[in-house]
Amino acid sequence: MGIVRMQSFRGRAVALFAVALTATACSGGVDPKLESGSARGWSDTSAESTPPPTAETAETVETADGAAPPLIDPSTPIGQVSRTVVGWINADVNTLNPDEINAFAAPVLAQALGAAGLITPVVQLNTSAPFTVNSYRAQGGQAELQLTTSRGVPATLDLSIDSTGKLDGIRGLATAPPETTWADVDQAISSLGTTADSVLAARITGGSCVPVHATNAGAELQIASVAKLYVLGALLRAVNNGTVSFDETLTITEAVKSAPSGELQNFPAGTEVTVRDAAEKMISISDNTATDLLIDRLGRAAVENELSLMGHHDPADLTPFPTTKEVFLTGWGVQNQRAAWQSADTEGRRAILASLDDQPLDLDLQSLISTPGSAQDVGWFATADDICNAYAGLLNGPLPDEARRILGIQPLIELDRAQWPYVGAKSGNLPGDVIGSWLATDAAGQDWVFATQIESDRPIGQLENGYVFSIAQSAFGIASAN
Repeated sequence: MGIVRMQSFRGRAVALFAVALTATACSGGVDPKLESGSARGWSDTSAESTPPPTAETAETVETADGAAPPLIDPSTPIGQVSRTVVGWINADVNTLNPDEINAFAAPVLAQALGAAGLITPVVQLNTSAPFTVNSYRAQGGQAELQLTTSRGVPATLDLSIDSTGKLDGIRGLATAPPETTWADVDQAISSLGTTADSVLAARITGGSCVPVHATNAGAELQIASVAKLYVLGALLRAVNNGTVSFDETLTITEAVKSAPSGELQNFPAGTEVTVRDAAEKMISISDNTATDLLIDRLGRAAVENELSLMGHHDPADLTPFPTTKEVFLTGWGVQNQRAAWQSADTEGRRAILASLDDQPLDLDLQSLISTPGSAQDVGWFATADDICNAYAGLLNGPLPDEARRILGIQPLIELDRAQWPYVGAKSGNLPGDVIGSWLATDAAGQDWVFATQIESDRPIGQLENGYVFSIAQSAFGIASAN
């Protein structure tokens, strides 16, 4: 549900926070990811990166006879590398050779990427394929390509090479213009080729959500890792009641380990983490194993009880409340449980979850890549109104300051802190599902929530994920003007 994917431009780290159940599996050992957050496509966090070529200095590819030239000039080292990278991100992911691709990285880039290697950003970009190359310009060892993703989102791909011709920088960024009206926001969301979507902007006033703009906000859609808000609410209630302490430790076991996103699944069994650390990881990096540790400590019933307390319109729809591992096994396990889950009543679903207790995390990776998460009711479901109510519930419930602190660790978007002194967030995604939600407080002390849900009948790429987050950034600009 929450993942931090590392990339580099000129050897400096670039983080993509992807959104609740994300799949970036491919051959060659790239693990499946169960969502995250996404900070506006690829977010450059470097202190000083070399800019791409400008229009004034760029080399233009032309032919003497005026015929349509190849957009990427292969006669230069950067042109050769550009063609190679475009070939990779447009290829069938199952044909990619991780060793060959990783060997293409210059030492500075390889060091920044770590064990994941260059294959990781290549596969992430590949999720938005096929790309159309609209323009190419290069200068020396740098190139800028203007692309269009398979869903029509404009994007920029920046590449750079070192003196030996090895790739030392790669950055992809969705480049759609900012939206200036709520109609623009609705159009931008629906333009992604959704089968269903929702948009909600609301003020929290007197403990309740007061919509400023709503489109399909009452439609029950996938929320993926945004469901972790209910786990957070149950935890804060338990800490306030004295039945759980933030300082007590939880022990990681092989049985509780879930799939990524997160990092606790990589820790050896027997490792102890505090409840506070697990809560912070659950929200800030959408750590699935941390989430399941907390559900195990609290008890499933405590989370289910929180659904009505935090304003879910129909708690029965999220009862039983599955762990992240259970969602993986139900929806993408080798022993597929989708049909049984969809047709089962509450007690039948409890029986399915009980049958998964001792099962290893044996997943069908091809299905995890290609099968939308909302099919057969796999995952967690709520309306955009419910999401807003959940934030209001956290603010009105026990330990609201702690809720704000944890939600604010990773805000996912960059807002002017003079206008928006507080920003918190939780996002989620699955193949075909993208969900983003934010709680922000304006300079006057007014709390706002922006939430959007997207469902599609095919997987949604990482650049499109980033585009959704850029829409959220625009939404707060619209809110500040109103």
